[in-house]
Amino acid sequence: MWPINRIVLGFLLVVFLGFIPLAALAQDHPALSEDQVKAAFLKRFLQFTTWPEANHFDQETLVVGIIGNTPLGKEVLQLNGSTVGDYTLEVRSISSETGSIDLCQALVFCEKIDNLDRASHPLWKNLGWLDEKSVLLIGDDDDFIAAGGSISFFKQGDRLRFSISQKAVARGGLKISSKLMRLAKVVN
Repeated sequence: MWPINRIVLGFLLVVFLGFIPLAALAQDHPALSEDQVKAAFLKRFLQFTTWPEANHFDQETLVVGIIGNTPLGKEVLQLNGSTVGDYTLEVRSISSETGSIDLCQALVFCEKIDNLDRASHPLWKNLGWLDEKSVLLIGDDDDFIAAGGSISFFKQGDRLRFSISQKAVARGGLKISSKLMRLAKVVN
């Protein structure tokens, strides 16, 4: 008798749920914005990246700098204090001073390359020294890899994808997990 009661109860539950408008359910669980998805990707990029031992200034903290005041930057700032593996993320908003940049293990460029004119923008002029540092450079621009970035987001149809530059990653002495590399469009 018990299995029949479960079947009837299950049937009544399905009928009852059929009367709840789907829009009401959708409001309870809104879809993530593109910037929220990018911030989640960023956390995975950090999880699957290994820095040389010399680059870990604090063995318990991973410092992420944000360049640009955009909705993506605001989402990345929300990651402050969260954990990635054994590390606590310290997320900082970076302006034109380089003093705070050299403490970062990752820099997230939230503005398009067009908005960060290399000739005039103080951050671009001062980033030449990063070629010798182990800093993961992540950009929100199709042209970011060509400009020397390590990882860049791009859209393919309606899907969000990312590219990884093997050259930029190797230049910084970083190692990216093969699991992450399999998901990326790898650029030499």
